[in-house]
Amino acid sequence: SRSPDSGELLTLAAALACALAKGRDAGQLGRMAAFFTLLGDSFALLALQPGRDGQDRPPAKPFQQEK
Repeated sequence: SRSPDSGELLTLAAALACALAKGRDAGQLGRMAAFFTLLGDSFALLALQPGRDGQDRPPAKPFQQEK
């Protein structure tokens, strides 16, 4: 199976947004927008974690202060 191209994803996202928005007031839409923004940002942060690109590499060491 093939992956959808960016145009198909954009169309899908717009259609889904219209379907989810139907019958909702401005407050509900604002909360939904905030939720989906947080969800997308979380996906982006997870994608940046070491090893997510298929390569096994150890996580970066946290910053250590010198004594």
